[in-house]
Amino acid sequence: MNYNEVVVLRKLLTDQFSKSSLAKNKQVKSISDLINGITGINKFITVYHFKQKKFIYHYQIHDILGYTDNEFTIEAVNNSNPSPIHVIHPDDIEHKLRYDLILYQILADGVTISSLADNYEISLRIIDKENNIKRVKRQSYIFETDKNGVPTSQLDIWKVIPNDHPYVKVQLHHSTNEMVDEYFYKKNRTLLNFEISNRQIEILKLRNQRLDNKSIAQKLHISVKTVENHIHNVKKKMQEFCDKRKVTEPIYNMNDMLHFVRKYNIFSFVVT
Repeated sequence: MNYNEVVVLRKLLTDQFSKSSLAKNKQVKSISDLINGITGINKFITVYHFKQKKFIYHYQIHDILGYTDNEFTIEAVNNSNPSPIHVIHPDDIEHKLRYDLILYQILADGVTISSLADNYEISLRIIDKENNIKRVKRQSYIFETDKNGVPTSQLDIWKVIPNDHPYVKVQLHHSTNEMVDEYFYKKNRTLLNFEISNRQIEILKLRNQRLDNKSIAQKLHISVKTVENHIHNVKKKMQEFCDKRKVTEPIYNMNDMLHFVRKYNIFSFVVT
């Protein structure tokens, strides 16, 4: 969904919340046309109010997931009490909650509030009312701010996508702050209590590009032994991390190490 479409959607929803002269059924049709006509099917939307701590708007959740608006609460989406319904896949909820926390920390630090076009995107698995597992991509935008520019509500656009990998993926789209991605990954590593040096990240990125240790040593102007030591030390850290959390995923080889990076979003493999 591009930003121009988000602007239109934000305006339609704001009108619906206010005392607009536009008839409500006409607004709902306009929203439906935008969601289904411009952006395609298999989408639903929510608006979450930070102070009220609840969704203040739902659209098409029952059609896509089978839940009523009363069932699809923030507690259900966070797999927490008092909701008897847990929407997020149990293997994904820890990551989802951690990434949401980082997002709110970023917003609190004022990193990305300079533009309403900025958004936070996460893809993860959810469970519909018939217990089917679906992968969704959720794009989160600031919906409203107060007079001081502090966000008061969040617009989420959810889309069902192919369930073709096991990872919770995160991406931040920002217009003014080029360091926000690194800011996110540093926050994530801090919450995980997982330390890794810039050199070690550089080496793993090159291994992900199928370079062997000798080629990496030549590229970075270091010895092969130094490359091997870095890989050994990171592998040891990863295994200690898994052992401490009682995760039954032994780190045997480079493929296991790269899987660990993707699973926990230790850093991004995207080349900028």
